[in-house]
Amino acid sequence: MSNYSDFVTAPKVRTVAASAQSGSLTPNIDTTDVFSVSGVNGAVTFQIPSGNSIDGQRLVIRIEDDGSAQTLNWTTSTSGYRAAGNELPTTTTAGKVTYVGCMYNNIDTFWDVVAVSTEA
Repeated sequence: MSNYSDFVTAPKVRTVAASAQSGSLTPNIDTTDVFSVSGVNGAVTFQIPSGNSIDGQRLVIRIEDDGSAQTLNWTTSTSGYRAAGNELPTTTTAGKVTYVGCMYNNIDTFWDVVAVSTEA
C-alpha cells in the first residue's frame, strides 16, 4: 500500500465460522473469505461453495480438530476443489491448525488448492 489512505480503505476479510464440527460443510463464497472450522470432532466433507464464484477469487479454509485427528473429504467434481501443486489434506493433525488456500479458476470451473499449511 502506498499510503495511509490506501491502508484505511483496504477491504476487510470476511471470516465465517462453520455451524457444525462434522458432516457436510458448505462455504458461502458470497459472504466468506475465510471459512473457519474449529473443534472438528468427526469426518468432514467440504462441499462445493455456494454463491457466485468470480475468477481469481480466494477462499481460505481454516481447520482445527478437537485434539484427535479427523478425516477430511473434498468434493472434487466440477466447481469443487482441485489439487494445484498441493495435495488436498485427508486428515487433520491432532491439535494443530491447517490452512487450505484456494483460488477460483473460472476457465476450468474449479477451486484450485494452491496452498496447504499445517501448524508445526
